[in-house]
Amino acid sequence: MNQLDASQFTILIADDNRSLRDLLTVSIETRGFQVITAENGLEALNLLRTQIVHLMLLDIMMPVMNGYEVLQYMQSDPELSRTPVIVMSALTDMDNLVRCVELGAEDCLFKPINTSLFWARVNAALEKKRLQDQERIFTEELATLQQVDRALNKTLDLETVANITLNWAMQQTGSIRGAIGRWVDSRFELWANSGLETAVFTQEAACFAETLHQKQIKTTPSDNKPHRLCAPIQRDDQTAETPLGIIVLECEWPFSQKDAHFLSRLCNHAAIAINNAQLHAQIQAANRSKTEFVAMVSHELKSPLTVMRSYLELFTIVNDGNLTEKQSSFINTMEESVTRMTTLISELDDITRIETNNIKLDLGPVLLPDVVSMVFNALRNQFAAKQQTCTVTIPVDLPPLWADHKRMVQILHNILSNAHKYVPAQGKISVTAMPVFEDGQSFVKIAVQDNGIGIPEKDQRKIFTQFFRTDQDGVTAVAGTGLGLNITKMLVELQGGKIWFTSELHKGSTFYFLLPSAPSTLNHQLPIIDKQAANGAMLA
Repeated sequence: MNQLDASQFTILIADDNRSLRDLLTVSIETRGFQVITAENGLEALNLLRTQIVHLMLLDIMMPVMNGYEVLQYMQSDPELSRTPVIVMSALTDMDNLVRCVELGAEDCLFKPINTSLFWARVNAALEKKRLQDQERIFTEELATLQQVDRALNKTLDLETVANITLNWAMQQTGSIRGAIGRWVDSRFELWANSGLETAVFTQEAACFAETLHQKQIKTTPSDNKPHRLCAPIQRDDQTAETPLGIIVLECEWPFSQKDAHFLSRLCNHAAIAINNAQLHAQIQAANRSKTEFVAMVSHELKSPLTVMRSYLELFTIVNDGNLTEKQSSFINTMEESVTRMTTLISELDDITRIETNNIKLDLGPVLLPDVVSMVFNALRNQFAAKQQTCTVTIPVDLPPLWADHKRMVQILHNILSNAHKYVPAQGKISVTAMPVFEDGQSFVKIAVQDNGIGIPEKDQRKIFTQFFRTDQDGVTAVAGTGLGLNITKMLVELQGGKIWFTSELHKGSTFYFLLPSAPSTLNHQLPIIDKQAANGAMLA
């Protein structure tokens, strides 16, 4: 045989003729195959259940259980049906041949058997069996790796990823102990462990070093102790000198080529998840550092700003009526700058509280007209300065929102303040609201529409990103931090809502946000919304 290693195959001869069994045994063993024999069908089935058989040569006319009965039984058993059968029979009629094929026989040979034909059929059956086994193993391995991927894709936590990988490695190889981590200098940084003593790592330093540098799976033979395997965790396309990590396994029997092949595939898949987990950890650490820095800066700026504001007020009082026009202008500019700095500090405080999950919300029923009135009163002078027209349309029967009143004012103020900044003089802004029902829950949908400069399509996906400001004309000239919309989005989502927008360059934008309605049992306790304020009030 050119392609097959005969020593890897076992052939079962099931025939009641002892002389024929002995003759076939000698002939087959001469070719290097392993041979086992059975005198009848029942004995043959027992051997199939207890030993690995790659091909069975089956006689039809046998005592206890004949060949037909053996084929029929094998056909009903998914495991036994994988073993190919070549029937050897003295029955040469066509009906016999058809019946054997219908019962699952791979081929039929008629006695006396032609030697050349016999070996051609045996070789063909074994080659087919080998290919089918390879396909089955590949399919099973693929299904297993798909399960592994599904588990790995659910997490970005390194310890969880390591435990998932180690559990699958031990389960598929039958290992009794194992560990996973990375070799840093002369120390093993452990990610996950299952019964393997730390001392093992020091003892196997040479194996680890060789594995890391050659990026190959290494096994260490063992006398009177478990066999050990070291597998580097790396992607097939990885070019770095050092793998991401290493798996160490211990087993009571030698690791097979199948084990090594599976671990190689597993490590390739795990490398992606481990790399993602490490990158996620780095990002989290960077975010924590950023949050701590922002918190420190905002805290340190509060005291000097308070002093500056106090002295400006005191300076104005002391020099009341004695300031020149230029001095008054300077004082006003300084007060505006202090106000801007105070706003920035407040925004930085909000970001820090939200990111550290340290923000408290006082949720309760909130009447939207009250919020709109407060915001418009705060922005009235700015709207008037640019002669902007702002319209509010709220249904009389609009249910109250279930929100934090203070944060609701902040949300609407941020959105309307943005509209004011980027709508030209004599432009138009409108606020509308309506009840909606989504996913079995009642919401209030609020829309703020303007005919301002709009947002370029290339920048729209980044509009809620921290510190992002588009570089288009009309934006860079306006003072801003790029924090308002980011804070607004987080505040809306913290209250169980969502926010989005539509925009067209040079034609304007519409920002929408949903917030839950207050529970219906509370509605009857609330005052009736003023109809004049609710239906199309014109402000500024």
